[in-house]
Amino acid sequence: MISATLWKEIEPLLPRNGRAADRVYKRAEGGGRKRNDDRLMFTAVLEKFATGQAWRDLTGDVYGSGSAVHARFRQWEKAGLIEALERQGLLDHPELRPLRDAVAIRRASDMQAAKKRRESAQFPLLPIASAEPLPITARGRRIRLEIIAAAQRLFHRNGGEQGGGFETTTAEAIAAEAGVSTRTFFRYFQSKMDVIYLDLSYGLRDLGMELDRRLPHDEPVEQVLIAWFTSTLAMTHSEINRDRMRRAYRSPNFLARRGLFIMESQSIIFERLSRQQPYSGHGPMCRLISGILASMLDMINEAWAQRGAVPDEEMLTDMQQAFSAIGEVDLAHVLDKALREHALTPPTPIRKFL
Repeated sequence: MISATLWKEIEPLLPRNGRAADRVYKRAEGGGRKRNDDRLMFTAVLEKFATGQAWRDLTGDVYGSGSAVHARFRQWEKAGLIEALERQGLLDHPELRPLRDAVAIRRASDMQAAKKRRESAQFPLLPIASAEPLPITARGRRIRLEIIAAAQRLFHRNGGEQGGGFETTTAEAIAAEAGVSTRTFFRYFQSKMDVIYLDLSYGLRDLGMELDRRLPHDEPVEQVLIAWFTSTLAMTHSEINRDRMRRAYRSPNFLARRGLFIMESQSIIFERLSRQQPYSGHGPMCRLISGILASMLDMINEAWAQRGAVPDEEMLTDMQQAFSAIGEVDLAHVLDKALREHALTPPTPIRKFL
């Protein structure tokens, strides 16, 4: 039980229960439990935080139900008891250390959650293809290019990649620079990420359209690569897009968006390949191939960006050698060698495969 000396200082800070002090209250027959003593309930709160147990575990004859203890604590919290204890300097009392530590942990957690919410608002991790991009008309293409150009000007004016240009440049400022409303900005782009770096929603749309145009085909995997090269070459035809690609694949700001691009690329490829022979009806194999292709295309994008978003002969030679090396891998040989080197007993499925 909390000491009587300390309780004398805490009790006046508790919210009143709304009952008149000069009135005697009697419960009707069968009218429920008598309200537990505040000092006892406060002691239960300290025990909960000291031991780390759940509220529901505060049961038994001593404290009553854990839910009642929790409800009382929530009532005190809402009434500002924690702040009152801080103002009186009581939260630093040794007996209240469990409560002080719990409050500190919760506040740190709340601060971290608030930071994540701010970052989420600034760098939204919306599914890239969550909204179908608007059809590209001549006017729409012109507006998009004007917004992208305005974003590049502002980004460099505000310090660029190393000078905090991304953090400083807002969607509202980009819209004003382009001479359009903020509403128009969000009609064409999900966030400022899409104009300062890469607009991947349109890249995914172009990839899907190219695949729909090329499939079905006798060589579906080859067609995926052709579709990707077609859309990427078209995108990097202009200098401004090459600059955006170079910046995107060098920036830590783009990492989360890049991860989403890989996942959604895999989904788009899987959706198309799963309808083609020989992959139809072989979901796990098709999903594995789609994941490998999506990751491979992302790595090619990175290599492409490192070379100024203009593929050179060395890069193309490296790509050809990589494709050849992957195609020559004998999985059975790899598994057998791994098992032998580590003296492992293969699971039944692997043993049958070998």
